[in-house]
Amino acid sequence: MIKYYILLLLFWIESISYAQFQSVKIDFKLFYAEQEMHLNEKTELDSTNWIAFSKVKFYIGNFRSYSNGYSDSSHMNGYYLIDFSDSSSLTINFESISTPDSICFLIGTDSLTNVSGLFDGALDPLNGMYWAWNSGYINIKIEGSSSLSSSLDKKFEFHVGGYASPYTTSKELCFNPNSNEVAFKLDLSKVINADLLEHSPSITIPGKNAMMYSDSFKSAIFQIEQ
Repeated sequence: MIKYYILLLLFWIESISYAQFQSVKIDFKLFYAEQEMHLNEKTELDSTNWIAFSKVKFYIGNFRSYSNGYSDSSHMNGYYLIDFSDSSSLTINFESISTPDSICFLIGTDSLTNVSGLFDGALDPLNGMYWAWNSGYINIKIEGSSSLSSSLDKKFEFHVGGYASPYTTSKELCFNPNSNEVAFKLDLSKVINADLLEHSPSITIPGKNAMMYSDSFKSAIFQIEQ
């Protein structure tokens, strides 16, 4: 009889554990307008103009999920570097207690992370996403070339960061997962257009322009309906 109750208890614990932890797979895809694209490939804008991207990288982290009005941030509180030159970085498995009604994450890095000196994993300066202690992490790095760029070599570069008020560049994005697999598209046409390439093909320091760019970047990430 005791053995029976022990087995029953173990089964109950296992079933509870399975019910509590739900996994949501999050994928990121790269687009320019309605066209899916890849790095180092020219995208024709019209009969004479083109654009190509050599680097597209950005941080996400500080995940929180909401289920039945309760918040849970205990399972994924680190940072991840989305790097479109590394396909393994484009999929993240988010674990939550129960099936989440909504999930929120930070695009970029928060102020505490910028001054904490962690420097490991995705935050390792060897990833090329760190300036210095007084300016912190590069939250978004986009580089490439275009016939529309006003620079002499037709290149552009946007290294967007800054954690000090009033020009913070980290932004929170929330979404409602409609299944256990969620895909986002980053539409770069929303953050890099002809006007920007002509008048400001480079942003490489914190400040007002970087803050405005990070606002546009958040608006360029869309959940793909599946």
